[in-house]
Amino acid sequence: GEGNVTGEGNYSFGDSITLTASAGAGNYFEKWSGSGIEDSNSTSLTITVTENLTFTASFITSPTNLSESLQVTIISPSWYANDWLGYFYQSGNGWCYHYNLGWIFPETQSDGSMWLWSPQLKWLWLNSDSFSKQQSWAATDENWIYFDFESLPSPRIFRYKDEKWSPFDKNQEVSILDSLF
Repeated sequence: GEGNVTGEGNYSFGDSITLTASAGAGNYFEKWSGSGIEDSNSTSLTITVTENLTFTASFITSPTNLSESLQVTIISPSWYANDWLGYFYQSGNGWCYHYNLGWIFPETQSDGSMWLWSPQLKWLWLNSDSFSKQQSWAATDENWIYFDFESLPSPRIFRYKDEKWSPFDKNQEVSILDSLF
């Protein structure tokens, strides 16, 4: 990623200095590295010089918005439609609310496919061919899953791994901590 730091330079022993990190367009500040930093996640550091110090500000390229990676039709502000993926809301931080899948974090690939993180389903891989058939590769199953979004009383998924149907609630509350750890 790219960004700028203000306040950098040469200082004398005992000087109090303030460094401020500013992310460039399409990037965000990640952290500071160096010794004596109280909060490495703060964009601003105030340090008293007691020795030779070196600090590095790290920046990360912001996630590409799904609406920028696919051919889309704008439905209303931040809502889009794609011929194979369907309807989705694009937030500013990379997360999307998909009409059928709920909250997802997509990572588009150069071949037009995508990996996406779903709090309920974990990592899924899909492309225009698989998802138009309502299928996705589920990394945790190491196999395909089939989505039946029209099932009543609620949508369901078929896991080829164990050949069983299970309900799917896109709005199910999920603990992110439980999902990640």
